[in-house]
Amino acid sequence: MHSFAENILFMNRLLKAIAAFIALCISGLLLSAQSKKPIFYSISGSVDFGRFQNRIELTPSIAIRALPKTYFGLGISASYYSSENTVYKANITQQSIIDDDIWYLGGELFARYLPFENKDGIVNNCFLQTSFETLYGRGKYKDESGQYQYKTNTYTLFTGIGYKQPINDKHAIGLLLNFKLNNAKDSPYRNPIIRVSFEF
Repeated sequence: MHSFAENILFMNRLLKAIAAFIALCISGLLLSAQSKKPIFYSISGSVDFGRFQNRIELTPSIAIRALPKTYFGLGISASYYSSENTVYKANITQQSIIDDDIWYLGGELFARYLPFENKDGIVNNCFLQTSFETLYGRGKYKDESGQYQYKTNTYTLFTGIGYKQPINDKHAIGLLLNFKLNNAKDSPYRNPIIRVSFEF
């Protein structure tokens, strides 16, 4: 069982992440009159289902146009990861099933660059994106000897290419093909990571 102090620490981290996100939203609103489109909001999601592991992720984010063709943003990530592994013992007829379930909460910083902005054709909506994400996880590990709870921290660096299809002047649907550049311990990701987003 997690101690009371650990639960308080988890709630403090959650509240700080929410406070930072709200502060960035307010900053974006204050800057909204300074350029054509200085900010955008986004809700992105990603799923990964496989024979031995599954992942579901949701990330609301906000980005501010700080440089020509460049946005800098902040997001809050929440995800669930589960895996099942079969471990064979010395006698190959004997096996042990290991279940691992983790809930993650964290945040990401990202930079988006639009190299073909104001060009003709579909390339106008293409972009490059790099992000750094940190996740705090609380999991349950179960094998033949019992069930255990644990916590973990993981850091991931991504780079990717994306495409944004406008729906109207204010809304768009985006597709991002991401690749993780490091092999962090307890990372819930495997390459490639495909994220679908709704921007407004």
